[in-house]
Amino acid sequence: MFYLKTLCHMWHKLILVFCLIPIFFPSQALANQFCFKEAAVAYQVNDLVLHAIAVHESRLDPSVININTNGTEDIGLTGINTVHLQELSRYGISREKLFDPCINLHVRAWLLSKKIAKYGNTWKAIGASHSETANLNQIYQLKVYKEFLKLKKSKDGQK
Repeated sequence: MFYLKTLCHMWHKLILVFCLIPIFFPSQALANQFCFKEAAVAYQVNDLVLHAIAVHESRLDPSVININTNGTEDIGLTGINTVHLQELSRYGISREKLFDPCINLHVRAWLLSKKIAKYGNTWKAIGASHSETANLNQIYQLKVYKEFLKLKKSKDGQK
């Protein structure tokens, strides 16, 4: 947790710069791509998995809010669930900040890294970043895996 707080303070100015990149570059994809890699490196998770989660959760729209049947919301680019807000508030991350794609990606990478620490670098860990309920975990794994394969195929085709 200390690392997340330190990272948030350290990256605050850089994140502001990343958020200004779309003003100077027509493609926000460039800014988001950089944040995918930065978040992945910071938390030692796969950047393509982060990308697949973002595609599944928001179709890469950082302004998305999905309302769940249990009354919680999934916010922003990677669908950070509001159940995490109390914990995130200890690090200065509010609901509103989750609409910032770079902050959202760093939070998702941090949450995913915690599940990887628990379950290993597995699809079960990826599913657990959504739900630890077995059937919901497996459904999520499959959805993210399908997006992952599409992205991998696209990436491999660009080489």
